[in-house]
Amino acid sequence: VYVALTKNEISGTYHWILYFVVTPKSGWKMHATNDGDARTWRYERKTWDGPDSFLAVTFTKIGHVDNNFDVEMLEEYVKDIPMSLPEVDIGKEPRFTCRVWFKEAIRHLNLTELFVNCPDVDALERELIQRASALELGQVGNMMLPYFYTTKLAQA
Repeated sequence: VYVALTKNEISGTYHWILYFVVTPKSGWKMHATNDGDARTWRYERKTWDGPDSFLAVTFTKIGHVDNNFDVEMLEEYVKDIPMSLPEVDIGKEPRFTCRVWFKEAIRHLNLTELFVNCPDVDALERELIQRASALELGQVGNMMLPYFYTTKLAQA
């Protein structure tokens, strides 16, 4: 299980994706999307050739799915997350975004103790933003993106 950050219209901001790897070049993209209308968020799961996406900035391994499980098992824990600010983020977040959904998804997965062990979602968020921003804003010439990382803040 990875988190993928992809470029957004505004430099230094990202689209946040939970990425279930199937092969080295493809997998399942699970995320909150609004199709350009910030008033109508919805959950989406679809196949995605993430590492080949020209928008991809970083992929960070945050967990593991046992061989006995598939994407549908993981999806059971995230597909019904409400498209609204969770209580824990009220006062910290100005509005619902894909990043807010991602953080709530990690909280849900952490509670299952099956796929991700991440007791501090906010620390993980800061680390992911810092890495992606450093890469994107410091990109020089033909430097190849995306970059692949691991983190000590989230594990299987």
